[in-house]
Amino acid sequence: METKHIEGYDCIDDNLRIVLNNYGIDIRRIFNKLWYFRFNKNSKNIGEGLMVTNDNKYKELKDKFNINYEIYENKNMDKNIVLKDFGKSNIVGIEKIDEIIKAKCNKRNVIILELNTFEYEYDKGFKKYIGTHSCIITEKDSELANIIDVWYGLYNKKIEYKKLLNAITRIILLDISDIKEKNFEPQEIYLLDQKSINEMKDFFESIDKINLNEEYLGLDIEMVFKAPIDKGLRKIIMNRQRYAYYLYYLSEKTRNKKIKELGEYIFIIAIEWAKLRSILIQTYFLNKELNMKQIKNITQKIMEKELEIKKKFGEIKW
Repeated sequence: METKHIEGYDCIDDNLRIVLNNYGIDIRRIFNKLWYFRFNKNSKNIGEGLMVTNDNKYKELKDKFNINYEIYENKNMDKNIVLKDFGKSNIVGIEKIDEIIKAKCNKRNVIILELNTFEYEYDKGFKKYIGTHSCIITEKDSELANIIDVWYGLYNKKIEYKKLLNAITRIILLDISDIKEKNFEPQEIYLLDQKSINEMKDFFESIDKINLNEEYLGLDIEMVFKAPIDKGLRKIIMNRQRYAYYLYYLSEKTRNKKIKELGEYIFIIAIEWAKLRSILIQTYFLNKELNMKQIKNITQKIMEKELEIKKKFGEIKW
């Protein structure tokens, strides 16, 4: 299997794709709920309004493949680090995390490490800024550990264990000892709902009054990814890309080419969302006035395509 980063995947997806494939799991199936849109128009700014949901991929792994999981959070991690909500965490010291890794690093478990980018030597943020990144530890001896970090092209890379341990913010322990894939049923397909359509309209209307300086927080180009509006737009883009991968998976399973075509249309929507993101960033950093005619053309095209594809789903025969 190719070990390169896949566009639309985050660092956790990249690594899980490689590791779980060895157990017959295609993680594209867990992307079935990602075609949606949420926006709270009453938030203090547009970016905050986009950051109102979180997708729990570990719950999807449990529901579809009977993979149980436990989360252990380092109680002494840097308090500036913002962790995604994947459910209840056990708050423990790094000594306990060390014990769990030593005890559970075997073929019955997959151990996902979430790391502080400031302390992780292979991250572009090493000694520059605080953030989060993820890898999987596959082997551990007294001084060295083997990791998989597809994002940075590291496959079974040996790393000094103490340095790795020092960077850990939390670990997610996946129990793969009793994998049982649930049978596919058409109702597992989640389509864009009316709430998404309504809130997408709210979002597009809010852009008419956007304050780019407020949204991008005065960040420079290297750090723009930390702005809530950029996080929110990247999530929308990546969710549509991953939903398209789910449709490719579904097309393969059902041998229905029409479903693959819908996946390709979803990718086109992701491109339109990426155009919107790019225009906002460029306008901000070039200190230009936002071209509202251009923005309206893109948002109108997005809305039309999203609704068109939803309609096409109704024509699929299962």
